[in-house]
Amino acid sequence: MKIKIFTEGGKDIGLGHISRCSSLYNEAASRGISVDLIVYGDIVDVDFLNGINIINENWLDKEYLYNNITSDDYAIVDSYEATKEIYDIISKKTKKVLYIDDIGRTVYPEGIIVNPSLDASHIDYSKSQNGILLSGPEYVILRKQFRSLKKENISKEVKRVLIMMGGTDIRGLTPLIIDNICRNMLDIEFDIVTGSEEMEKINSQISKPKNITFHNNLDATQMMELMISCDLAITAAGQTIYELLATQTPFIPIKVIENQENNIKSLFEYNPEQIVLRYDDLDFLSNLNKALEIYSDIEYRKSYNQRYKDLVDGYGSKRIVDYLLKDKNKEYKINLRKIKSEDIKEVFDLSNQDYVRRYSINKDKIEWADHIKWFNSVLEDKSTVFYVVTDKNESFLGQIRYKIAQNSATVSISLSEKLKGKGLSKEILSKSIKKIFEEEQSVKDIIAFVSENNIASKKIFEGLNFKRVKDEDSMMKLILKKEDFYVN
Repeated sequence: MKIKIFTEGGKDIGLGHISRCSSLYNEAASRGISVDLIVYGDIVDVDFLNGINIINENWLDKEYLYNNITSDDYAIVDSYEATKEIYDIISKKTKKVLYIDDIGRTVYPEGIIVNPSLDASHIDYSKSQNGILLSGPEYVILRKQFRSLKKENISKEVKRVLIMMGGTDIRGLTPLIIDNICRNMLDIEFDIVTGSEEMEKINSQISKPKNITFHNNLDATQMMELMISCDLAITAAGQTIYELLATQTPFIPIKVIENQENNIKSLFEYNPEQIVLRYDDLDFLSNLNKALEIYSDIEYRKSYNQRYKDLVDGYGSKRIVDYLLKDKNKEYKINLRKIKSEDIKEVFDLSNQDYVRRYSINKDKIEWADHIKWFNSVLEDKSTVFYVVTDKNESFLGQIRYKIAQNSATVSISLSEKLKGKGLSKEILSKSIKKIFEEEQSVKDIIAFVSENNIASKKIFEGLNFKRVKDEDSMMKLILKKEDFYVN
């Protein structure tokens, strides 16, 4: 078995696709899988590609594909250049293919589509043949050095600012920012990440202020450490924004190319107040100064980080390779059964997980003594229907509880992190709804309360025809009528 990753990149194209493909390469290679990274472009002297088997070939040529891929190969394609014909050849000749797409650029043949951005709801993939789409924060592709990071503290003042306009800085913004921002803020240290050629070009054009340090060809660990050490970043709105989210570094994104618009839309889904600049705005420098002034407020930066807290955990590459290589239905055969007294500890542990408490009405940790009383009362409550989610081995994977009052049942659901990224949450919820409607004939509608900030859960409920009716206690109230469920 071999995985072949097809992409393009270089001086005139950029390194965004190369960066995320290298992450997928390293994830697969770490499992002992043979991997080729086949690149159309001019890739030379890029430190983060050290140790990667790069094949510089024009894979966009049909003859190359006919001669170099087989039915035993798995393929990953990350391209803005490939035609529909090229995708068809790869799909037909390989065992399984996965397409990386964050702009909805074409209709794809059979395979898996991955949108590695925060949100893909504004992109229509419905015309692609098989409809398999992996999207959301759990599929953001990052290098392994960016996994499960936490910033120790937020500085009272902004003392260090990171500037990243891409290796080639196609809009020439870096010298503009140096001359008009850095020179006027000598009490702030500026770290500028750029390519070697771009750094030489800037140094030949302008004199460098003493408060600037240039960095180029950083490896993943160096980049991660630099981001964590800075209080704020000014960045092009490309792949780098996801590394900044993972390191919990507040940032001011600048749209420098049209294909970054979807990244910006995704940010607004989670933070409607996100400040975004555009390189061609006539007031660009004035707006950047205003943004820096806003971000200088520590309370603003704390609030900013809270909106994105734990959003990107860095395990997207792992989940994507898992999905490419495995059949999720074989890995998890989901079952629902009624609660038993011996489930008390698993329910307690799950209920006290930080990610469960964060989106609950009561955010405080639960005491064991209180949990025992509550659990026993629920077991005896005839108006409560309590299901446990298990796999084929009867391992505990979550809980779904329905509180029945007259003709309505209010649902509460929490699932194990083992299921994160598996795309099974909607299936599990749907299965439980079907079960409650069949077992409790008096129930005519299901009520759910979802945190406004829990975008993923909101989309799952809405995908099952739940309708938002009003808000209560800072939670959205959604209702699913029985007749609406059966039109899904």
